[in-house]
Amino acid sequence: MTVTETVVRPSVKPHFPIESLLSARLLLAPKIVGNKVFFLSDFSGVLSLYSMDKKGSIPQPLLPGGQALVNPHLMDGHNFYVLPELGNVLVMMDKLGNENYQPMLIPVEGGIPEKGLGARCEDQKLACVECDIEKNIAYFERDDRKNPETECLRVDLTTGDVISLGRSLYGNRCIGVNSDHSKVILGDGYTAGDVVLFYWEEGMKERKRLYGIPLAERDGRTVPPSGIEWCNFVDNDKGLLFVSSIFHDSGGLTYLGFGNSSKPFDVQIHGLRHSGVGELIGSKKVEGDLFVLSYNIDGTSWVY
Repeated sequence: MTVTETVVRPSVKPHFPIESLLSARLLLAPKIVGNKVFFLSDFSGVLSLYSMDKKGSIPQPLLPGGQALVNPHLMDGHNFYVLPELGNVLVMMDKLGNENYQPMLIPVEGGIPEKGLGARCEDQKLACVECDIEKNIAYFERDDRKNPETECLRVDLTTGDVISLGRSLYGNRCIGVNSDHSKVILGDGYTAGDVVLFYWEEGMKERKRLYGIPLAERDGRTVPPSGIEWCNFVDNDKGLLFVSSIFHDSGGLTYLGFGNSSKPFDVQIHGLRHSGVGELIGSKKVEGDLFVLSYNIDGTSWVY
């Protein structure tokens, strides 16, 4: 007679060490240009720039080894722009982490970075806040590391021409450009969401105030933060459409006409599919009357 003994073993839950999560590769800031996708990744151990075929291929490094870029979530402005008409990529790079970011140009196939502005802004900090990849015109925020003011520069990347759009102690940041680059919206910021808009047009010697009360004119008054984000030119350049907190604490679309810039209008949004608690965080004009709206709802991104 044979006796069979059954042994019952306790179930063991799978164990995943924290290293398995920390070793996940980053794939950041993708841009589709033509048949290629350009993106940042830490394949080599540091963040660098790569490209691959849109339909799939082995990622190709575009920068020499050892050249580290900054996480785009921590970067002031944009890390890179692809310039197909020039056959180059504009990359913002510093030297050994000194945070003096400079615009560098490399071929779209990759190569040795060359200074986009020569020695003009050497040992200074620049931030690329906007770039028109069709007209090859870029806008930079310039900190010369010597004076407290910040300067806005418009650079023609084809000719190398540089135009100053003025200086300010509070930013003078480019936050809106019309299609032919003849008009620019500049913003001064004092605290989070406290933004005053200024207007610059080709031929002006200095900017003019468009909306808001500058700090020097407040005389101790409390001014509610406007929360104005990127300004889109609309209505044949007769007005602006932007996200603000003027009417809604959680953000909403606002229209501001140049004819009556003291009276913004609340723009109603219909057809939203999400629910929950969050805010409207951005709007960007794609072309014509087509816009992209970005929401952050309960920690989830919704794009319309």
